[in-house]
Amino acid sequence: MPAIITLSFTIGSWVLDFALAGQTGVLGVISRLSLTQTLRTFEQGLLSAGLVIGIAAAILSFCVLAAIWLHPGVPVRRKLPRSVACAAVMAALLVIATQIGASADLTEDRRNSFPAADQRESRQV
Repeated sequence: MPAIITLSFTIGSWVLDFALAGQTGVLGVISRLSLTQTLRTFEQGLLSAGLVIGIAAAILSFCVLAAIWLHPGVPVRRKLPRSVACAAVMAALLVIATQIGASADLTEDRRNSFPAADQRESRQV
């Protein structure tokens, strides 16, 4: 069953990516939630600290939600408040992650960075 759910999320993400590409407004924001768009930064050779923290927070939160809901014998009235608390913590972590702008250019030719001379000049300013 978990494999089917994972596959449905993956295919749903691809549908978001293809169906909503190039859209503006709310649909544009939704299209940026696809896995393809999220991983595009890594494909370009950039390691963004905020993105790594955001992805790790989402993964950890979904694992905690799975642990909450898979435990047999616990009534739903006890699972719901725990789930809401988990979702609140995840939302807070994602808000914090969006504020982190640190990133590293990991490409061999440093195509995502300024030339070394320009970086030295900018540090002096």
